[in-house]
Amino acid sequence: MKLTAWLIRHRDAAAEAWLNAMDTGHHERRTHRRLVFWDALLGIWTRDGTRRA
Repeated sequence: MKLTAWLIRHRDAAAEAWLNAMDTGHHERRTHRRLVFWDALLGIWTRDGTRRA
């Protein structure tokens, strides 16, 4: 449960950073890779949403 919340926090922070990068055009590719990484980790941990937080 704590790990799931931690992963969600990091994925949300990466999503926020990516959206900011989209607006500014600064480090857009790098922030998108980071978002994909955290999203994949969360998907693996939660079995694509089947494990409850």
